[in-house]
Amino acid sequence: FVHGGMSALFMDQLLGSAAAAAGLWGMTAHLELDYRGPLPLETRLVMRARVAEQSGRKSLITGTIARGDDPGTVLVEARGVFVLPRPEKSQAYFGAITDASGQHSPPRRPGDATALENP
Repeated sequence: FVHGGMSALFMDQLLGSAAAAAGLWGMTAHLELDYRGPLPLETRLVMRARVAEQSGRKSLITGTIARGDDPGTVLVEARGVFVLPRPEKSQAYFGAITDASGQHSPPRRPGDATALENP
């Protein structure tokens, strides 16, 4: 079976991606998982996520993992709180980020932390 820590990694990434797809850039502030059954190895999985709530800088994103051949039976359920950092925190966290050429390039939107060129 898949180690529970991998389930947490999958869900943190999936929930963050769902937030970003909805235009809700943020950092994980809280992640909670309920393990309802083991995830088998070498098995297709179905992972789903959605924005459950959004208010100001905070978003609640929920998600599930199920087996591909039984998508109605949830094996892992997750809830994550994602928070957009205040401007001064963003500067402290990302102010030193540069692109591959060494140019100062802090993230302005999801995915920008590794961008090579300005959009």
